Amino acid sequence: MLTLLIFITGCWDQDNLKDARLANASAYDLTSEGMLLQTLEVVDDSQSNQGKSTNEIHSGTGHSVRQSTEKIRAKVTGDIRLFKYGVILYGTSLARKDLYPYLDVLYREH
Repeated sequence: MLTLLIFITGCWDQDNLKDARLANASAYDLTSEGMLLQTLEVVDDSQSNQGKSTNEIHSGTGHSVRQSTEKIRAKVTGDIRLFKYGVILYGTSLARKDLYPYLDVLYREH
């Protein structure tokens, strides 16, 4: 029985929330050039001070949500986790164009 347990224990991928930088809010709008402007509020709780975290605002532009997110990730130290948004804002110019492609990426990626 012990020999069998060695082979069926497997392994798992551990992702600690204490090591992640959580995005609390996001905003999307179109620039005058037609590019997507994404802004994230990132919670910095790297000191593990519960209730005393600081927030940072970062923006990036791109042709898609993924491209703008990658530009923001290049600016921020640590791993940004984009789930459990507190607020998602969409600009009027973006909402009038077509909102579904931006919603699709959010629900598939996060």
